[in-house]
Amino acid sequence: MPEAHPSRRTRRVASSALVGVVAGVVLAAASPAAANPREPVEATGAGSATETVITRPVITPPSEPTTIGVPAEFSVTKADGTTPNAYVYQFNAGPPVQVPADANGAATISVKPTWYTNTLTVYGLFPGDSAGESASITFNSGAAPVAPDADLTGDGVADLLTVGGAHTLPAGLWLATGDAATGIDPASTNIGIRGYGIDGNDPADFTGSQITTGRFFGGSFQDILVYHPTGAKAGGATILRGTGDGSPLHPQLSGNQQPIISAQLLDEYGNSPLQLANAGDSRRLGNDIPDLIGISGDATNGHHLTYYPNFFTPGGYFLATRTTALTPTGGTDWNNWTITTTQLSGGTAMFLWNRTTGALHLWTELTFSQDTGQLDHTAFHLATNWNTNAALDLRAADIDGDGTPDLWTVGGAASVTPWLVSDLTTAGTGTVTAQPAQTLTTPSQN
Repeated sequence: MPEAHPSRRTRRVASSALVGVVAGVVLAAASPAAANPREPVEATGAGSATETVITRPVITPPSEPTTIGVPAEFSVTKADGTTPNAYVYQFNAGPPVQVPADANGAATISVKPTWYTNTLTVYGLFPGDSAGESASITFNSGAAPVAPDADLTGDGVADLLTVGGAHTLPAGLWLATGDAATGIDPASTNIGIRGYGIDGNDPADFTGSQITTGRFFGGSFQDILVYHPTGAKAGGATILRGTGDGSPLHPQLSGNQQPIISAQLLDEYGNSPLQLANAGDSRRLGNDIPDLIGISGDATNGHHLTYYPNFFTPGGYFLATRTTALTPTGGTDWNNWTITTTQLSGGTAMFLWNRTTGALHLWTELTFSQDTGQLDHTAFHLATNWNTNAALDLRAADIDGDGTPDLWTVGGAASVTPWLVSDLTTAGTGTVTAQPAQTLTTPSQN
C-alpha cells in the first residue's frame, strides 16, 4: 500500500533471510557452513583456531530521493571480517542477481524502483561458496512523470506495439521504439515473452488478441489491455502493468495483472465487443484510468458504437452503454468499420476505417454523456479508397509529436508504414500522407 506521502523517504535496515527462491538458487551449491545464511560463517585459517566473522553487508542508499522507473544506485560494503567475492541481491519480488565485489568487499547495485515502497535484500558470497547473513533496506520512491500516450520506453515518444503470431512475426508482443523522424526503429523486442505468466511462459497467449495501451492501472506508466474477440477466452480481457522502460512485462508478479471477465463487457443484448479501444476520459470526469470504446452488436439487433465506462479502479468496467453515434457515412453498419484511438491534450482521437470502401475518417475531442448516450466529436474526412480491402492492423499515435493524431499500419511480412495527418480544416477535411515503409525485425533476424 503506497504511503500517504511517498515523497517522505523512510529507510529501515533489518536483518532477514532471502525468500526461498534466492536461498534455493545460491545454497543448492553452498558448503555446509552456508546451510543457514542467517548464521555467521566460520572461517578457519591455516594453523589457527576457528574464527567467527560477521558477514552481514552494509547497504547505503543514494543521497537523493528515488523515483519510480528511474535507476537508483545503492552502495554495498562488507562489515568486519572476511571479504566476500560477490553479493547476491533481490529487489522486490524480482529474481536473484549476482554482482562482483572489489578487493575491499564493496559493490554498487543499480535497481529501478517499481513501486512506491521497495525492498532491497543483499547477502555476500565467500570463498568456498559460503553465503553470509542477509541485510535488507526498505525505502520509498516518488511517482514517475506521466508517460505520454503509447510511450512504453520512457523517452517521451510514442512507440509501436504489435501482436505476434501474424504478419510473419513470432508469437508475443513486439515493441518497436518510436522515432519522430522515421516512425520507428525497426529492431523490435518481444515484451510479451512471458505470456500471461500463468501455467508457464507462453507468448502465444497473445495470438489473435487485440491490444491497446493506456494508464489502465492509473499510474504513471503506459499499461497494456489485451482483449480476446474470439477463441477460448472470447469476450474477456487482461490488463498487464507496463514497465516504463520497454523491458519485458512481468505478469507473473503479484499486482501486475488484472483480469476483466467477459460479463463486464456485454452490451444490453448480451454481445461481447467485436473491437475494443482506449476511450480515455471522454466522460470528462478526471479519471486517470481510461474508459473503453468499441463496436458490438448482432444481426438481429444491429451493431453499435458502444461505450464501456470505468469506475475509478483498474479493471472496473461495468454498465456498457450504446452510443447514439452513426457511422461517418450516416449508417449503422458499425461492423464494417475498424477503429483505433490515441490520447491527446484535447482528449481522445479516433480513426475510423471502412476496409471495404477505403473510407478513412478522424474524430477528435470525443466527449460522451452516459445519461443520453450522445458522443460529441469533431469530424474530419481524410481519404477515399485508402488501402481498400488491405489486410492491415491500425495503431493510432502522435507519431511525430506535433500534437496531431497519426497512424501506423502493420501489414504483410511485418511491413510498417507511418501515415502522418495534416491540414485539418474547419470544413472537416484533412490530409493523410504515407512515409517510407519499414520492416519490423525480431532478434533472430538482427
